[in-house]
Amino acid sequence: MSHHSCYALPSSLLDIVVVDASKPMQMMMRSMLSGLKARRIRFFDFAEDALEAMLIEPPNLIITDWKLAGISGYQLLRTIRFRHMAPLSFVPVLFVSSDATRRVVERALLAGAQQFLVKPVSPAVLTDRVHRILRDSRQYQLTENGHYVITGVAEALDAQRVRAETLENARLFHDRSFRRIVSAQATVDRILQRPLPATGDEPAPATASPPPHGAPAASPPAAVEAVSADRKPATKKETKPAAKKEAQGQAAGTAARLPKPLPKPALRPARRRTHRTSSAFAAVRTGY
Repeated sequence: MSHHSCYALPSSLLDIVVVDASKPMQMMMRSMLSGLKARRIRFFDFAEDALEAMLIEPPNLIITDWKLAGISGYQLLRTIRFRHMAPLSFVPVLFVSSDATRRVVERALLAGAQQFLVKPVSPAVLTDRVHRILRDSRQYQLTENGHYVITGVAEALDAQRVRAETLENARLFHDRSFRRIVSAQATVDRILQRPLPATGDEPAPATASPPPHGAPAASPPAAVEAVSADRKPATKKETKPAAKKEAQGQAAGTAARLPKPLPKPALRPARRRTHRTSSAFAAVRTGY
């Protein structure tokens, strides 16, 4: 195992190769990389031309796009990581691309890329990633298929994948639990909106109080229902005495229910007053 070719190297000694099919993007990269004061920066439109030039003069750092005409950025990475391509096998690769899905990033890192940036990128971020690569002490290890990969990348991606799956399962469990709670609350609300059924604790209906002493007893309802359907209705002459008697009975019952008046107190007889003048007057009239 060995480090990459620009490990602990000052930025002023860097030989950078940039592969991008867009001319405006090449101009932007030249402007952003000017702060590094690199020794040399070479630009290529196609991966084939860049690979041919790198075989003659290997660079210290490769910055390439993921999507290229002809050989893609991934194919270029797999080519230089082959063990027969040394010393290109140990040159670090930085991807700058607008196609940055999780699958693409994991594929690039598993193939041996050091960093992956998403377009558009700022000069500060690009410079920071280059300096990170210069401090990156991870080493390359040779796989069974004859390609060099960075040690610890597969394990780190597996741990992140497990953590992401755990978070996703927790989110799904939370969503299911929340839906069950909402459904249960809706059921409770429907139950509370229904009228309560009658129970034995309700008060019994009021019964008619017995008539006072002396009042005629009211006829039970059963007596009314027992009247035969074929009985003829009473005429006006027959109903008048019955109504009169019923009114008299009601008046008597009402009078019996009224409180009896208190007896009047006995009046004290007034004293008779006698006057002397009256006896004198009587004597004068009678002549005595």
